[in-house]
Amino acid sequence: LAGHLDDVTCVSFSPDGAYVLTASRGGSVKRWLLERCKCTETMHFGWEISLACFAPSGSSALVAFSGGKAKLWSFGNGRRSSRPCLLERSHGDDICAATFAADGRQVLTASL
Repeated sequence: LAGHLDDVTCVSFSPDGAYVLTASRGGSVKRWLLERCKCTETMHFGWEISLACFAPSGSSALVAFSGGKAKLWSFGNGRRSSRPCLLERSHGDDICAATFAADGRQVLTASL
């Protein structure tokens, strides 16, 4: 899947396997529809991204940045959501791992 201008730092499948997230050093995250190999949404965050992963519902993703910040991106219907960041937390160091609770209501992040 071509489309990022910088190195891709992580990839993640959606829970249903229909989509993939890709994230880059340049600060963008793309959601791809695998069936068509088509980028359906792009969000530019402006910081190098260390991690991106889908929530269990598949309707949002946790995006973590160099420097320890994490935000939740809610997907629109093929467009950027008018309120993309619903959650913001910070670590002292880069976030290297994240996992959602099965119901998607809580997320744990870890840094080194």
